[in-house]
Amino acid sequence: MKSLQKQGNTVIIVEHDEDIMLAADELIDIGPEAGSLGGHLVFQGTHKELLKDSESFTAKYLTDKLRIETPKTRRKWKEFLEVKNVSDNNLKNVTVKFPLNTLCCVTGVSGSREINFN
Repeated sequence: MKSLQKQGNTVIIVEHDEDIMLAADELIDIGPEAGSLGGHLVFQGTHKELLKDSESFTAKYLTDKLRIETPKTRRKWKEFLEVKNVSDNNLKNVTVKFPLNTLCCVTGVSGSREINFN
């Protein structure tokens, strides 16, 4: 990102990772909430200025005025999508169950391919 900037480019990133935010020249916070309750400019300035802002939810989370607690118990899942014996790229005969009706995130390296389920 810094290399792109040094070449004279304007780099715009949508991110909530604080390390990325610290590296930014300027931050813009759109909100105050999601969907129809959002879409307004809540804050514009530096990371240091953001931490002092009283309206930004982002600032409240960064300064621990608001927190999302880890649940004491997790929902159990029963239903799943099972993919058996997948071999593609670096996957060698892998079988995996993906839970349904829960938040399930699967990530991979850049350049990985989509697998077609036929």
